[in-house]
Amino acid sequence: HEIEIENVFAGGDASRGASSLINAIGDGQKVAAEIVKRAGKEHLQFHSPVDNRILDLDKLQILQARRDFGSGLPEVAPDERINFDLFMGTLSDEEAAEEAGRCLQCDLVCNVCTTVCPNRSNMYYKMDPVVMPVERAERTGCKVEITQDKTIEISQNYQIINIGDYCNECGNCTTFCPTAGRPYQDKPKFHLTEESFNNAEFGFFFSGESAMKIKNTSGISVLIEVDNKFHFEDDEVSVVIDSEQLNAESVTFKHDDCNARDLFSIAQFVVLYKNVRLAAPFAKLELGV
Repeated sequence: HEIEIENVFAGGDASRGASSLINAIGDGQKVAAEIVKRAGKEHLQFHSPVDNRILDLDKLQILQARRDFGSGLPEVAPDERINFDLFMGTLSDEEAAEEAGRCLQCDLVCNVCTTVCPNRSNMYYKMDPVVMPVERAERTGCKVEITQDKTIEISQNYQIINIGDYCNECGNCTTFCPTAGRPYQDKPKFHLTEESFNNAEFGFFFSGESAMKIKNTSGISVLIEVDNKFHFEDDEVSVVIDSEQLNAESVTFKHDDCNARDLFSIAQFVVLYKNVRLAAPFAKLELGV
């Protein structure tokens, strides 16, 4: 952020206190973007390198299970440092490539919270990349208009959910999360039994072969799949969502005092339903196993 001196910026530990290297790098990127903007070079953009990696989950899990120490940087002996030369050397091309090979590719799949949970209440599931519309419905008189602001893409193939029946909220996943998250609180919480769902303050529950209940601070809502459409209903609205495009086809307001509604969360519910429903143990529930 900008400090009291004009056009002087600060980031990382200098502005936020002791934090992570990732936060400092993120602050630097934001500062660089702001400097480019103020310089009148808005046409310049930051481009990430093309990522052609193909994830092999089995191979990655083997790497994660083995502790491989790096070789360390070459150092000049202490009695040879009585000068102004750098005492820390650099790696050769071969050594640098070997060091890079130790990377566990957390940006592709992390799953740390699934391995440290003593109750196995955190689980990962696989999903295809998806583009979700960010829509809003507004009623004027008898007419309801649905507008789209933007789209949001989810490209990471492996996602995390928390199973409420198993979780005792010990916080172990919070301790080990490399991104300072709280998986047992931050991730969608699914319940295997209706009793667990009823006793929880929030979460999801597959209440039938084609239905899912959602509980949050607004109460309980229902999502039902019918003929490649999803019908969402709560105390305020009834919404029909296209299964493939995830856009709202119709919105009906139930009360005169409710005339506007953001629809993005409903599209998220549909994505969760379509992907988690296919994952064990929820797929087994449908089969009656």
